Amino acid sequence: MLRDAIEAVNQERYERARDILTRLLRQDQNNPVYWLWMSAAVQSHADKLYCLQNVLRSDPQNQTAKQGLALLDAETSPVKESIKLSEHKKWAVDLKLPSNLLINEKQHRKTQRIIYVVAGLLIFSLILLGGYKLAVPKPPALIVFQATKTPGLLPTYTPTPTLVGYVAQSTEPPIESDKQPTPLWGLLPATYTPTPIYINTPHPISEAYRAGMLAFQQTNWDTAANYFEQASQAEPGAADIAYYLAESQRQAGNSSQALLNYQKAMQVNPDFAPAYLGRALIRISLGKEIDGLKDLNQALKCDPKFAEAYLERAKYYYLHDQFTEAEDDLNQLAKLAPYSPLPHLWKAKIALQKAELNNALEESRQAYDLDHTLLDTYQTYGQAALLNQDYELARAMLQIYLQYSKKDGFGWYLYGRALAELGNTTDLSQALMIEMTNPEVIASALKAFQKAEINHYEQEDFLLFRSSLYLGNQEGQEAINDLIKTRSYVLQLNKTNPISNIWFAYNIGLGRAFFYTGRNKEAISQLNMAESIAKDQQQQAIVYFWRALVYEREGQPSLANRDWSALSRLPESIIPDKFKTVLSEKQFQLTPSPAPSATPP
Repeated sequence: MLRDAIEAVNQERYERARDILTRLLRQDQNNPVYWLWMSAAVQSHADKLYCLQNVLRSDPQNQTAKQGLALLDAETSPVKESIKLSEHKKWAVDLKLPSNLLINEKQHRKTQRIIYVVAGLLIFSLILLGGYKLAVPKPPALIVFQATKTPGLLPTYTPTPTLVGYVAQSTEPPIESDKQPTPLWGLLPATYTPTPIYINTPHPISEAYRAGMLAFQQTNWDTAANYFEQASQAEPGAADIAYYLAESQRQAGNSSQALLNYQKAMQVNPDFAPAYLGRALIRISLGKEIDGLKDLNQALKCDPKFAEAYLERAKYYYLHDQFTEAEDDLNQLAKLAPYSPLPHLWKAKIALQKAELNNALEESRQAYDLDHTLLDTYQTYGQAALLNQDYELARAMLQIYLQYSKKDGFGWYLYGRALAELGNTTDLSQALMIEMTNPEVIASALKAFQKAEINHYEQEDFLLFRSSLYLGNQEGQEAINDLIKTRSYVLQLNKTNPISNIWFAYNIGLGRAFFYTGRNKEAISQLNMAESIAKDQQQQAIVYFWRALVYEREGQPSLANRDWSALSRLPESIIPDKFKTVLSEKQFQLTPSPAPSATPP
């Protein structure tokens, strides 16, 4: 009976579907599947609300029902008033919902027609495709695929993103837990419609095709491949079946068989663009990048409006530092998919590579505004905020990102820098030259850096930033180890950005590290090196301060007094605030006592 009801819904014979589902519901009023299909069979706004709320009553975590309610513009929090049902319902079941589970119908007359259309299509498509699931960390791409040259019926619905206004509130470090975090869509007051597949041609004679599409939408790749294999044997001349078989095999890691079936799809239909895209992805993954680029070009030649091919070619150009070409493809993608966050996300990545920091921040913001469920946006937005020294925003974005990507070493590295407020080389230089004084911040940042190292992020930039944290903790030997490994990297940084003063700061930091380990002579030698390259009085002040401390510990008070005196003669405005308290004490000690009076008072 359920199969007959589903078939009636698919054929838009809604009265027939309601009649069958009513009989089923009289037998089992708590079956969420029956109520879900009934929500696709009824017509009015209130009736859909009633059915979907019944789904949640039996299955509170049913995502299809939640998404349907969101796009019906319904509140999901319990309210006291009940919904108003249509009169004379033949399908009505003698079932009264508990008052604390009933929801109120919000009247939005101006948008009601749009809501009906979008919600109805969403619910129908979600049920037909087996339910839409947002899998973290691979959220929906939200690309709107345009009409193609592939024969067959196109999808009957268009994804329309629902703009939402979630803003992360907490900036506390991520809570350590083995439990899975709340999916990103769970943080939102509404979710997004799914991205339609490129082509979905009905194959009425093939039950295997339907089962394959259901498994495909649920990302059960091996199951999907088995069904599509059966469907392909029944309809060997169907290019789309061969393509979905290949896609399932590619996703399951069976590249060799996938290549054969992509080729089969091309033989059936030489203009079938998705097959070229799929083969391109495999070729690129196997290191055959030139061949992969040729396939991407062919996909767009077959279908100039193939949005996903523009995206993949832009990624290819990005990875090969061909930023102009990548931006051209992203501009085309933006025209084809104006509501997609992906053009903005990848433009932000390119801007970061080009050190266009303001542009990176703005593009990241636009990507985030369009889709709060795209996980990659959180990392890119956090990185852009960090480099723009917006530390509060950086911490908020990266904290959310790391709840879902706990093994991303680069993410932990960025988060550690955000905690320590080390956004750029200027911040780093300050940390190498002037002691950090907040032990809690240092400890939190070092913990994040430790996780970055555990997850295999040990690049030279990581070591250099970590050395400044070790210096803040006066862990001299650890700082020395990191600084020695980064010497050539610092020289290259200084060459590309001489105004950052990173080379001078590096020598001061190494001098401090030697000082903390008691290697005073080496510390003095390193500080003398720093003095030889000092460019102004402010840098001289930093040398005098640290060298005076080393001389004191070395037991050379006259040399220490020389540096304290030199520091005290410099303009107060150029002396770092953290040095002034120490200097005032030293000046008191350096002031000679007045000579005794010859005449007694």
